[in-house]
Amino acid sequence: MTNLESVKNKMKKLYCVKCGCEVNLKLGMIPKKCSCGVKFDETDIKKHKNIIGIIIIFIFLMSPPFILVYFSRQAFQNSIILYMCALVMIIVWYRIVETVLIRIGLITMPNIEIRKS
Repeated sequence: MTNLESVKNKMKKLYCVKCGCEVNLKLGMIPKKCSCGVKFDETDIKKHKNIIGIIIIFIFLMSPPFILVYFSRQAFQNSIILYMCALVMIIVWYRIVETVLIRIGLITMPNIEIRKS
């Protein structure tokens, strides 16, 4: 068993509360709804006591695309297409960070159950 396989086996899996199916992550992002029709849109951070810690981890995980944009701002001055690519990159990165926070258990979604398999 390789190192990557052992990490993948230890990772928590996401399951739909209504039908019990495993949520299929595409490109590291949670889909908007399950095949049974349950929506996965809203996150619930109200029941967590350590909201400041969640915000700090979120800022830390969201920093790489902003650092990349900051250091390449000279190239962005003349190209609106690069701005568009950076915007798409930041939106995709946000969805990936949201999935990571859900998988480690800092943020919960009412329609998703987190289990180790």
